[in-house]
This record gives sequence, structure tokens and C-alpha cells, in this order.
Amino acid sequence: MEGKPVQRPVEFVMGRETRIESVDDGTYSILPKLNPDGSVSYRLALLRKDADGIHQSMVTLPSVTQTPWEGFTATIEGGRVFAFDSDMPEPELGRP
Repeated sequence: MEGKPVQRPVEFVMGRETRIESVDDGTYSILPKLNPDGSVSYRLALLRKDADGIHQSMVTLPSVTQTPWEGFTATIEGGRVFAFDSDMPEPELGRP
């Protein structure tokens, strides 16, 4: 917001799109998908209203694949950054 990072709690549900409204950028669309190997793929897009305020354009961001407990950072045009930090703890080795 105004060039400064803003944190918001967000809960992702596998296979369901989550939309996050941004004050400066538009609306972020995130669709997580659980892969057979246990990793998670996040499809990311930024929806923007055109100058007329009616039409939308979409900027597709690179997909990110991570283990469920790791966060990620995606750089968006114009030097903006979208980051996700999971609050899910990494599993301890040797423990079920």
C-alpha cells in the first residue's frame, strides 16, 4: 500500500480460487492445487480494471510449486512483490 508492504491473513483451500483485493494493484487470484507428490502448485493472476473502470485485464504471474509449509515470493511488473508465508510448521523428520 503506497509502496509499503501490507500483511493480511489468508486461508487457501486446495482447488478453490482465493481472491485478495489490493489497494494499489487490483485483485490477486490464487488457485492452489495439491500435487500427487505432496507439493502444492499455486496459479497466480492479477486482475486489473482498465482506466474506464469497467473492463478488466489479467496479468498472469508465474506459477509457484512448493512444499505445503514453505512460503513464496513472486515479482510483478513495475517492481511490485507478492509474498506468501505459511504459518504451517515444517514436519519434524522421523515423526509421523
